[in-house]
Amino acid sequence: RSDVVSLNGVSNTKNKGLPIIALPTTAGTAAEVTINYVITDPEREIKMVCVDEHDIPIVAIVDTELMASMPKSIAASTGMDALTHAIEGNTMSQMFSMKAIQLIYDNLDKAVNEKDQEAINNMGLGQYIAGMAFSNVGLGIVHSMAHQLGAVYDTPHGLANAILLPTVMKFNGETSYEEYREILTSAFHTDAT
Repeated sequence: RSDVVSLNGVSNTKNKGLPIIALPTTAGTAAEVTINYVITDPEREIKMVCVDEHDIPIVAIVDTELMASMPKSIAASTGMDALTHAIEGNTMSQMFSMKAIQLIYDNLDKAVNEKDQEAINNMGLGQYIAGMAFSNVGLGIVHSMAHQLGAVYDTPHGLANAILLPTVMKFNGETSYEEYREILTSAFHTDAT
């Protein structure tokens, strides 16, 4: 247990470990393109955000057939996690974030409810791009609060993000209205509108 607890925060490792090949099974975390991972400590009711530049995978195989078998609740939750990544990572990685937001917004419903393979493929791509966006700039208050909500109340991470995202966007939009206006008018615009 003490070894795992020591992983919390920024790591002090000096050497790379064995090469990591990542094979994501959800369309949400983007762990396959980041130096971050999360470990839940149920005894202390916290989620530890671990950061180690030596833990980034050298290869990511995003096989969306693995994502197709997710139950609806997990598909929806991880999809909202990916959408939150894209929105919170928007400030400095706008090109990535805007594309990810549009892919996720246009495909999440079909991927969850219809198990539409093209939509699942686009969710895999969208969450991957969102991971590239936030790995450059970090995440925001939605994620920091969602980790606490998830740890204390055993709430799935993406669901906690989905609950908090509208309130935080409204709050942030009061001072960053130009950025949020662009998200709402550009990324959430679909051919159907």
